[in-house]
Amino acid sequence: MPSRSTWYALVSIVLWATQALVLAKELPKLDLLIFLSLSFFFSALSLSVMRFFVYIKSGFRRTAAESIENLNYVIRNKKYYLLTICGALFTIYHFLLFKAIEVGPVIPANLLNFLWPLFFVILVQRNSKEKPNGIDATLIRIKLILGFSGCVLLLAGGINLGGFTFFKPGPILGLFAAVVWAAFSIRIKRIEDDNGFFRLQWIYYSAFAFITSVISLFTLSDRVLEMEEWRKAFGPALYFGLFPLGLAMVFYDKAVHLTEAQRLGRLIFLTPLLSTLFLLLFADTEPLNIGAYLGGALVILSNVRIQKTPPFKKIGDRFYLLLQNIVNNHKESDSRAIAPNEKSDLKIRSESSDNLAINLKQRSS
Repeated sequence: MPSRSTWYALVSIVLWATQALVLAKELPKLDLLIFLSLSFFFSALSLSVMRFFVYIKSGFRRTAAESIENLNYVIRNKKYYLLTICGALFTIYHFLLFKAIEVGPVIPANLLNFLWPLFFVILVQRNSKEKPNGIDATLIRIKLILGFSGCVLLLAGGINLGGFTFFKPGPILGLFAAVVWAAFSIRIKRIEDDNGFFRLQWIYYSAFAFITSVISLFTLSDRVLEMEEWRKAFGPALYFGLFPLGLAMVFYDKAVHLTEAQRLGRLIFLTPLLSTLFLLLFADTEPLNIGAYLGGALVILSNVRIQKTPPFKKIGDRFYLLLQNIVNNHKESDSRAIAPNEKSDLKIRSESSDNLAINLKQRSS
């Protein structure tokens, strides 16, 4: 039976997997900046409301005091500039992802967005003094080869006898979005998780993205005063803000706090897999050739967490331990069976020695 943390992670993954489907079906009919503004507004609102209920459940005064202490920590340790950078990267990522899916083709653009773990590894290793070696380095190379082979096929639109074309805007924007999210993931690791401040970060990022989107909307869009555009964007933005940008973040945060992040990493590959499956089943997407499917499969495989210990070695180790337990039990049973005989032999020997001593005493007398 899966643990609570696994269920939380699976719910988050399913919600994230639906975002590409919602975007593919609704974005062509909407103004992108209006949709972004409403989505981030509902996200910040839902996260704030959920945090407020946490305050009530855990004791309002104590949790509010902890939040104020966390904000003082940010100001005292000058973490606010990191929060600003993370808020900007958070906003840019979603703009690139939304635009990539809007201009299409949807499936390659969405899959290339899931290359961000590979860019994360590259950026971390570039800035790290300790380089991986042995089996760790081999696994990283395998994942990089799989991911970037799939990247080339998806950017090229699959294998085409007429030649490759690398100028489809959607996949390129999806690739840029992956790089931005990798940089964002590295930055948030520099902000320490003190007394639950991690939960407050997402409220800040959504609020930052909302303010930025509204400023962009009033400066760049010519449909800001058209109420019909706001009405059309309300439903999709409400779903996107409440679930992929709201509830999914809370559930995944709970999963991370209940178990190790490495264990949850085994489920991450389900996100691109389910997302692509939803698009193929429920969205009117462009037809793909075999090369694009192969590229998508390689990208998904690059997200799979490879075990360092091969499964057959684990089975062999367990079998060896089982045999060792059987041998030990057999030895214990033999020792228990032999012990009474040894005692009786000792008793006979002691009795015979006593009789011999009595006979010698009688003869001497």
